[in-house]
Amino acid sequence: MKLRLLLALAIAAMTALAAGTASASAQTITFRAGPFHINGFQTLLPKIRVRSPHMDGYITKMNATLHYGNGSRVSIRRVMLHHIVFLNDGRPNDEPVGSCKGRKGEPFYGTGEEREQLLLPKGYGYPVHRHDRWRMQTMLMSHSFEARNVYVQYTFTITQRKQIPVRPFWIRANGCKTTQPSYSVQQLSSGLDHRTFRWTVPMNGRIVAAGGHLHGGAITMSLTQPGCGDRKLLDTDPLFGPQTDLVYRLRPVLHEPGPVGTRFFQSRTGIPVRKGEKIDLQADYNADYARARVMSIMHVYVAQGPAPKSSPCSALPKDSKEILLRSDGHVGDPPYEKIPFNVLGANGKIGPIDHLPGPATVFNGPAHVQVVDNQFKPAKLEIPLNGQITWTFADPVGHNVLLASGPQVVGTPTLSGGVKYTSRGFLKPGDYQFFCYLHPITMHQEVIVRDGDGTNRSAAIANARAEGDTGSGELPKGADFGW
Repeated sequence: MKLRLLLALAIAAMTALAAGTASASAQTITFRAGPFHINGFQTLLPKIRVRSPHMDGYITKMNATLHYGNGSRVSIRRVMLHHIVFLNDGRPNDEPVGSCKGRKGEPFYGTGEEREQLLLPKGYGYPVHRHDRWRMQTMLMSHSFEARNVYVQYTFTITQRKQIPVRPFWIRANGCKTTQPSYSVQQLSSGLDHRTFRWTVPMNGRIVAAGGHLHGGAITMSLTQPGCGDRKLLDTDPLFGPQTDLVYRLRPVLHEPGPVGTRFFQSRTGIPVRKGEKIDLQADYNADYARARVMSIMHVYVAQGPAPKSSPCSALPKDSKEILLRSDGHVGDPPYEKIPFNVLGANGKIGPIDHLPGPATVFNGPAHVQVVDNQFKPAKLEIPLNGQITWTFADPVGHNVLLASGPQVVGTPTLSGGVKYTSRGFLKPGDYQFFCYLHPITMHQEVIVRDGDGTNRSAAIANARAEGDTGSGELPKGADFGW
């Protein structure tokens, strides 16, 4: 009996030792950033330093989610984690350059509404150092009246066992000519906005993983090899959920819903690439509608190694696989949902209106708008074809002009303190609806661009309403939009 007891204790001790060794070699760590105080229907853009692991090792997996102080998840009905990126500034006095020259810090993980995770193949890891400094950039959007404190919770698996190191490259379909990773999709008769960025591979190695970040309207995003007949190496195409998905039922509509997922590529063998080789990133968006500030970013992870001995056009690895984090997602035509004006009605509910009430202020030449007291003055105006608007941002707090709907993308950056911004010409006639995305419930602007023959669009719209269009610019009495 005594021998059995000693044997049991010995087995228990060995089991505990093995568990301790496993936890020492690979552990999952969770950190929080915040709190971030976000008011009702406010948009926040925090850019802050965040805690890094403070240890030498390799990150093999990572994700980020939004939580309350008590640890529970935040529903997108309340606050949405629109996008987030983590950057490694390296050790002190050692700031790595990002994928585009002039941009400091190495972006190594990011996601958005697609809830992408960093998932490296077994045996590979992103190397980190105990003195690394991390930064986080994110966009938080409130979808309710109530002010809240929220936290970004990021979890990563790190091991101190030797792994094959990977280097992350974030490749953008709009290239590196602009500082912004976003670009505009204009309304085109072809219905398709196609972008190609030719990336020069900076090192010998193998592509072992890739993920993607896309916005609403995305169709496809892939890497192709022009030196091999433009064959496709991999894609991170968008996945759209069923129409019953919350992202499509969320009200009020403050921005076009994005994909609920993207394909994540993974291969332990990897796709061989050579230093100086040209690889094309190709991205397609639906251009039946104009879309402002879309993104097409592919996160490519390359394991450095000797120059491949095989032919540049040799067969692609057989162990390539696509990881889908949502089984109900599907690849197909992206749904479209117009962003309306959202206003607070007399019934205390937020609801959409078709047009701003009242007559438009008519300009026959350049138009001038004051952005003051959290308002556009005038809020509704009419200009000739190819007319221009100059906005004067008089408020001390920042505002911007973002297209909600219209035949052409026009807009401004976030400005304040008396700064003026003049648009390029409005080249297409029609109705343009704008809002400040920092104040989407209270700051709206409608611009009516006359036809080339001088047709008064305001009169045409008034006549259409008189013939049955109910878009009066006011909320119907007793309307209940669920807020």
